[in-house]
Amino acid sequence: MPAANKPTQPPGELVAERLRRLRRGAAEPYLLACSGGYDSSGLLQLLAGQGFSLVMAHVRHGWRSAAEEEADLRCLREVARRHELPLQLAAARRTADEGSAREERYRLLHDLARQSGAGAVLTAHQRDDQAESVLLALLRGSGLRGLRGIAARRELNGIPLLRPALQLTREQLVAAAVGAGLPISEDSTNRNLRQRRNWLRQRVLPRLREQERQKLIELAGLCRRLCALLEVERAGVGPGRLPQEAAGWPLLLLGAQARVALPAGPGRLLDLPACRRLRAVARREVRAAQLAGGIRAEPAGAGVALLADAGPPSCDVPLDVPGRAALAEGGWLTAAWTARPEDGWQLTAGPIAHLDARPLRPPLHVGCPRPGELFRPLGAAGRRKLKELLREHGVPAARRASWPVVRDAQGVLWLAGIALAERARLHRDSERALVLSWGAAAGA
Repeated sequence: MPAANKPTQPPGELVAERLRRLRRGAAEPYLLACSGGYDSSGLLQLLAGQGFSLVMAHVRHGWRSAAEEEADLRCLREVARRHELPLQLAAARRTADEGSAREERYRLLHDLARQSGAGAVLTAHQRDDQAESVLLALLRGSGLRGLRGIAARRELNGIPLLRPALQLTREQLVAAAVGAGLPISEDSTNRNLRQRRNWLRQRVLPRLREQERQKLIELAGLCRRLCALLEVERAGVGPGRLPQEAAGWPLLLLGAQARVALPAGPGRLLDLPACRRLRAVARREVRAAQLAGGIRAEPAGAGVALLADAGPPSCDVPLDVPGRAALAEGGWLTAAWTARPEDGWQLTAGPIAHLDARPLRPPLHVGCPRPGELFRPLGAAGRRKLKELLREHGVPAARRASWPVVRDAQGVLWLAGIALAERARLHRDSERALVLSWGAAAGA
């Protein structure tokens, strides 16, 4: 294992440090999913040894004999007794496949966490599980999303789901459980080689060298980073720019970043020749380059500007989500959905607006102010005329008639860059938002 990835501190300290980084303020106790096997028992031993407050949780799926499931419970009750921990139990509904069973298990863990007042759900996925997941995704022919592997943190209907042991090996968790003398109940279904994951675990992974396993884990990390770049709701809007560092990026990363920053809104990846032309501009090997779909790249300061050839303007055009619309006086208005970030909404002003998705009534259109048109701006006591707001914000008279206005079926949502409708106010409990961004024409 490369030195940068090899744990040099005791496993207990390593997993505790990882959990403190992942929890981001989630309060104890934490609900730990326990099967009675080595991995979850080992993680419990390590975390309990570091002083974390835990609640044990066990989900019975009914796949195995009653005797085996009762053996699981005996082991778990003994572990709970030794550590003086509460043990929560739930019975899953019978499901037809592994994916449905996993969803049912996480649903029940979420419910148990709510019932026990836990601030997060923990699972004992470890480094070897990560390698298995990536290899399994490769065999399935998965794309970038499938190759991301197991996430260290994700949301489980409002409760954080954390995997603090992804840096540890299965051997380290087994050693923790055995070293503490904990009773273990092994799942007989794990010996069924007709299940592809079991076949990989028992027949393929043991034949891989440590460096080869590490490459699988590194692949998952790369795919996670690329997927983050490709998310529509995180995309850059308006005429795009790439930084000076783009000159040194690998072509795949350069193409992914360019896709996010495209001035016409996020779209397809650039092909390899277009990426090479873009890199030539970033390195100042050429003055400009045509990329694809009317997009050209030009030097801008120390970086690169991505510019779009404007389409025919209109004073009332549909606005798809996600999508973009050309504006009457040039420039673009782009729309995308976004989910609530883990740390809550961080709202911006000016050319970017966040609207609560719940009160919106499609379809959306971008147009111009209409004579005598009224709406209630955010925080205002009553309705105001659009042109009065434009005048108060110093918009020249010559530009007021063509100023961008976003509407839905009920009327005005956003007077671009100036005022948001009160009915579209984003609340603390809003789960989803519409992000509107205005890329004004040069000189606007």
